Amino acid sequence: MVAHKYLAANINRLSSFFIFVLISLFLSCDTQDTLDLTFVEVQGQQDFSIDKIQFIDDNRAYAVGGDLWQFGIAQFTSDGGDSWSLDTISFKTVRDFDFDRGSIYAAGYRGYYISTDTSINDWNLQRPDDRENIHGIVHQEEVYTAVGGISFQHGFIKQLDKDQQVISIWDTPGEMTAIIKTADQTLHAVGYGQIYRSLDNGQNWLANAQEGDNYQDVYFLSNNIGWIVGQAGSILKTEDAGNTWQELRKPQAHGKANLLNIHFANEDLGVLVGEEGIVWTSNDGGQTWSVVESLPAYNYTSVFVKDDVAWLGSEEGHLLKMFF
Repeated sequence: MVAHKYLAANINRLSSFFIFVLISLFLSCDTQDTLDLTFVEVQGQQDFSIDKIQFIDDNRAYAVGGDLWQFGIAQFTSDGGDSWSLDTISFKTVRDFDFDRGSIYAAGYRGYYISTDTSINDWNLQRPDDRENIHGIVHQEEVYTAVGGISFQHGFIKQLDKDQQVISIWDTPGEMTAIIKTADQTLHAVGYGQIYRSLDNGQNWLANAQEGDNYQDVYFLSNNIGWIVGQAGSILKTEDAGNTWQELRKPQAHGKANLLNIHFANEDLGVLVGEEGIVWTSNDGGQTWSVVESLPAYNYTSVFVKDDVAWLGSEEGHLLKMFF
């Protein structure tokens, strides 16, 4: 009889434990509100991807991308996005560009660097001896700082002069995927489990201890406030210029969201995008996110938020204009 009581007591304890686990799992589930927002598909499917969109003033914007190993493209609008021109500007896809003092400086796969004066849009293509894949680029005082690499095998942060000759190379344990400069010229770069910042125009880099995801994009709204998104669904935020990062959303091992790009119009309104139709919006600086369900399930690769409109680009070349 004593044995039966002991067994019953342990069964009760186990039942209570499993109920506790189930409740904990339920409470920890990543539940999100949903939204239906209106949109216009400005450009249908193409034979190239759109990897970056940026407005440089109220009416003018550029978008770059391409077919990975075949060609790189640039699109341009001067009427606020109503119409877009299309130019082939490289022999491989163009991954990123930086707008600096009236010119666009772009780069992409196999070490192609492309630039143009925005007043004429006459693209200049250069290719140095170093032909590694470039994923992100910024331009400061006639110096390029580029990031790239190959997944977990190899990564780099390098600086080149105005003729694309290498000045210095900082090797990293894995691929670097994005870089941005703030108004005070601080540089922030992210990649495969890595976050770096430079306070001296890219000559030296400080590593952040934050790990846990293959970080895909970094965006800074100001010198102090910035966000990072990752391939396993993590979202980070800093309010102290990248000294520390708050984990707003943890990376997910199962059912993960492949987040690729993030942009904020102000301290509250932001949009992030990713594969398989991911478009999330935030009205509180990224603390909470709502899922936009009314858009086509494209593989979204780029976003730019301007006033009450978000511009979205896809892996399939779509350009969408989404209204808040």
